[in-house]
Amino acid sequence: MRSSLLKLKRAKQHLDSLESVVTEYRSSHPNALSAQYDISTGRTSWVVLINEDIREEIALLLGDIIHNGRSSLDLLANELLVDAGLTPTRNTYYPLAENAAQLQDRLTRTGLIGLTGQALSYFSAHPPSKDQNPALYSLHALDIVDKHRTITPVTPFVEIDHLVVITQSGPLAFGKMRMQLENGRCFLNGIPGQIQDSDFSCSSFPVFTISDNDLGFDWQLIFPNEEDCVVSQATLLINAAEAVLAHFYPGSTN
Repeated sequence: MRSSLLKLKRAKQHLDSLESVVTEYRSSHPNALSAQYDISTGRTSWVVLINEDIREEIALLLGDIIHNGRSSLDLLANELLVDAGLTPTRNTYYPLAENAAQLQDRLTRTGLIGLTGQALSYFSAHPPSKDQNPALYSLHALDIVDKHRTITPVTPFVEIDHLVVITQSGPLAFGKMRMQLENGRCFLNGIPGQIQDSDFSCSSFPVFTISDNDLGFDWQLIFPNEEDCVVSQATLLINAAEAVLAHFYPGSTN
């Protein structure tokens, strides 16, 4: 089997592991809400209490997913040259660039300019650049990040199912909510009256995402229709690499 395909397969295995870890973590309801009453204002704030933190485990899995996905592309570049009867060098890699205008320089530097026909025209038809293919470029950029520091999973919001608060006027029920965290962990304040922990019940869990600082762009701005979740993010990045390999090796990436 092609080395590039083996690397992609390994990336998918790590992606499956990431999904299992996140799913198991969520199902355990590792976090809770606690009511904090401010006697000076007479109002109660709800605070997310983090009982178990798995961000380090997620970060390691993300690194493995991204490295294998990016390596599959570099191995593909070498394989394309060998198949064309050309010799790869230490500078042969998949020619990702900041913008499409840099593509010609990257093709020359990597030796891929020696390809002919459809193999060469693929790169101009599908520019592997930040402006034309942000998912593929992010795979490249995150691989560089992971070489120097740990990729950062963050928790920008908490999702809550069925929250019921008992007030003096009776029960106040909320359906499914996806609340942005304020000041790190505190949200949904401003409820009058002193509320005890026993006065409400809920199940809550964090939704992890890759930090926008690591990605180099605002995820929701670039991909407004994609879920802002670490599993969905990693899946989209690996799918971008798989689409490239599937073009050159039809039917081999399944």
